[in-house]
Amino acid sequence: MSKLRNIGLFLFIAAIVLTIFDGRMSSKNALDKSISEFNAKVELTNVTYIPEYYTERITDTILSNGYKVKIKTTTDMLSHIEVETNQDNTINKEIYRQHIVEIELQHEKTGTVRHILDQNMVSNSLDNLVLRAAYINEEASLFEEGIHLNLHFLNPNSKKENIFNMIIDNNGNYKITPQNART
Repeated sequence: MSKLRNIGLFLFIAAIVLTIFDGRMSSKNALDKSISEFNAKVELTNVTYIPEYYTERITDTILSNGYKVKIKTTTDMLSHIEVETNQDNTINKEIYRQHIVEIELQHEKTGTVRHILDQNMVSNSLDNLVLRAAYINEEASLFEEGIHLNLHFLNPNSKKENIFNMIIDNNGNYKITPQNART
């Protein structure tokens, strides 16, 4: 009987050992495998808009040389440049929205001049640049002929900022030249 009992005990222990080590994965391994299978099948996309919402900025400046300058910068919600990067089955899209800059110059002698700027006004070769802002160069405007503006552009791919000078003379004619490129 003792032999039969030993055989029964041996079979019982063998059954327990076989059920413990039957080749099934632990819950952690099963979760890791499930996540890796999901990531292999599904491609995630993150989209970031820059700026995220419509923006509008108005600057009024009166200079001592008789000019009154109004600059209105708005976000162009229809025109943008898209930069896409891939990382671990995730697509990251950065959508850089263009800006439109409206410039109104008033002078006591010459009257009112209006210009609307977008990236195409500067040069057709600037298709990969985003117009960010326009600012008055007050020092140059006070000591030189006409109104001097700094136009700020961003290259979304390289993140380099490009600055252009815009000079508007008393007749409303303008000239735009590159100033420099900086990071």
